[in-house]
Amino acid sequence: MKPAIFNNEMVRAILDDRKTNTRRPFTFKKCIRDYVKSMGQDYCLKHQNKLHGEYDWSIRERSGVWADYTHQQFLDEYAPYKVGDIIYVRETWAEVFEIEYIDFGVCEREIKNISDCISNFESISKIQVGMSNRCSPPNAEERMRYIVYKAENLEYTNKKYKLLWTPSIHMPKEYARLFLRVKDVRIERLNEINSADAKAEGIDEKNITDAEVAHYMGYTCDAYVGYYDHEYTISAFAKLWESIYGNGSFDNRYVWVIEFERISKEEAMSGTAT
Repeated sequence: MKPAIFNNEMVRAILDDRKTNTRRPFTFKKCIRDYVKSMGQDYCLKHQNKLHGEYDWSIRERSGVWADYTHQQFLDEYAPYKVGDIIYVRETWAEVFEIEYIDFGVCEREIKNISDCISNFESISKIQVGMSNRCSPPNAEERMRYIVYKAENLEYTNKKYKLLWTPSIHMPKEYARLFLRVKDVRIERLNEINSADAKAEGIDEKNITDAEVAHYMGYTCDAYVGYYDHEYTISAFAKLWESIYGNGSFDNRYVWVIEFERISKEEAMSGTAT
């Protein structure tokens, strides 16, 4: 089982069954990673289209020699996931307790039931992980410990109650609540994404302004320009991509396209998912 990080917006899209695809930057072996970064992806990676016999892909190594692969060999060597793999979703999380000891400074403490701090605690998705006396005063009794998720849009009863969120990269597998099964893995140019695939990425085209559409459509293929729905959907995806990978990163680079389906935790852990 392998992890994959998703931001809060994409976690909500998975929960709503709107997201069944994810695009990820192309990755190379450590020995040539810096070389590719300095020289550019298209200098080091070529799609041969059978022009050189049986091989589909070639990678230029630091020595200048090209290493050739069939498509399947290339997927086996470089793809981050394989068809049938199970992915557990890493998302931003926090631990809370049934009884919270809230410190506001020296000699200032409140003892609260967690439901008195988070009004929608009973209805949000969470994991119960057992009794604990962590973060308790000396000699305090154990109380139930939970894992909650930032994507749930917690409603605080008072603005002074704030959780200490842990970045998604630090989520252990046992705290995961979302599990995905890989259905397909392919390679595409990033800016050749179509509107259907962008929607399968969980994109909400309402989260984009006309000015942003005018900006991002300059990156896409000319054949698509002029289709209203396409422009808004693709632009919203480009905005999301650049919010994660940086300004100007929505270009014609090759990316991994991972298609998946959501499965239950029981199925993922049972071994029957593969």
